[in-house]
Amino acid sequence: MILTVKECLKIATFKKAVTLAGKKHLDRHIKSLSVMDTSDPKEAAARCGAKDRMVLTSFSGMEKNYGAQVDAVKNLAASGVGCLVVFSMGFPFPSGFNKVYETAESEGLPMILMPEEAEYSQVIDQVMDKLLVSEDDSHNLINNTIYHLLDFDKHRTFQDALKVAAISNEFQVVLVSKDFNPVLVVENRHSVTVIDAIRDLRRNEASGQRSVYSSLSIEGIAAYWGTIYIEGEEYFLLLVDNAEQYSAVDITKLAEIIELAMGMWRFTPVRDAKVELIQSLMRGNLALAHTLQEEIGVGKDRRVGAVFYAKGMDSPSAVSAIEKYEKKTGVEILRVTEGDESYGVIIFPATKLQDQDAMPIDTLYKDLKDAVDGIKVFHFGGISDLESAAEGFNLIGETWHFVEKVFPYKRIITKYEMMLVSNCIDLQVRSGRIKRNYTNLLKPFGDMPREGKAEQLLSTLETFVLDAGMNSNKTARIMGVHANTIQYRLKKIHELLGVDITGNRVIPALTVALALHRMELETE
Repeated sequence: MILTVKECLKIATFKKAVTLAGKKHLDRHIKSLSVMDTSDPKEAAARCGAKDRMVLTSFSGMEKNYGAQVDAVKNLAASGVGCLVVFSMGFPFPSGFNKVYETAESEGLPMILMPEEAEYSQVIDQVMDKLLVSEDDSHNLINNTIYHLLDFDKHRTFQDALKVAAISNEFQVVLVSKDFNPVLVVENRHSVTVIDAIRDLRRNEASGQRSVYSSLSIEGIAAYWGTIYIEGEEYFLLLVDNAEQYSAVDITKLAEIIELAMGMWRFTPVRDAKVELIQSLMRGNLALAHTLQEEIGVGKDRRVGAVFYAKGMDSPSAVSAIEKYEKKTGVEILRVTEGDESYGVIIFPATKLQDQDAMPIDTLYKDLKDAVDGIKVFHFGGISDLESAAEGFNLIGETWHFVEKVFPYKRIITKYEMMLVSNCIDLQVRSGRIKRNYTNLLKPFGDMPREGKAEQLLSTLETFVLDAGMNSNKTARIMGVHANTIQYRLKKIHELLGVDITGNRVIPALTVALALHRMELETE
């Protein structure tokens, strides 16, 4: 089970303890313990700093160095520790210690002062007993998972059984090969994706942090990973605790059950070279991508010419539209689907690769829009090599969230919209003079005396430029007003800015300024 700081304070050894700081944060989780005994604040965090860890200390090595103690508290708070338990300070406190617990308060880190008679061993023994006790949460997790994984009558495959168990118990599963290609994925919460999991898993493996079900944090969500063997082959099994309700002990038991069930179901990972090609390009693993393209017959006569990311492409009508397009044009569309999201590459015959503009790709997207309500496709075309394909996936991953905010009505997004948003992201990060040059273009709206009128005109300009392709009738339809009203507002905007807003020397900078404005609203 997972303990909270508040629950720890109910343990007998904490009976006389005093909470000096962080009383508003006693709901933090405690999953492990560590003892801090060093004179170096940076070393304190390096050795003891970990998310949801209880750190025990008497500030040995920095007893009267309150500046070092303050730095240690800051570093531990930044690393996400659950609480700091302080021994043998005595009372009243030395005047310099006030700054230490005031820092803990400002950092939101619970700091607990133990009575003079308290010992490290007592705290460690009693807290570990609580952490290792298998109570209702872990019983439910294991029993419920076993129930689903052994229901051979209800489920056709091991994958089906595991998915039901994962949804029921709020965990996710990613099984990857030694070269970090996913071979089994069970996702049920979008805040942690397969790509997030593999990225963090690879980073931990590269750092040498290999042990049985080591913990790591993926996008702030608790996860655990370890090594398993299937038919003598080594794989990495990563388990994500969506609700952060299980301990490392619970997850280790869960992993053992999953591995046992794999054997009972005789589950064998199936390697799909086409899927691996897409995933290797998404991760930027070009060495593997070059190997795989030869394996699936992509080379001299057939080349990757475009990559895409789509929402809603997995419906039967969308699949039918894709198959018709492939048959008509001779291209091949490879895709991998995760939930309602699809990633893929478009393979062109080499004879048509240099003339992609003549290929009726717009026909496919029009058919997809007609077939699936709400479908969105992020398309990066004009590719001639695998390096460009990987860069295309990288651009999609970097921008898709903000693209949806800047262009909420667009359903087919090309590399031109994505590159605009990428440049805006760069301007946001740098936040310097160049960004101010763009945002100042909209300053006249902020200087208007009537705030409501300014917002109305600015909203009209955003819709006209970003959503309607500078078509006033389309702007009117989107905003639900009469076309004459839009014409009147555009005239007022022209007078306010003192330029022809459709001028070819005006619209590029104005487009960037409006895109930045929408992105700023998203991040507020």
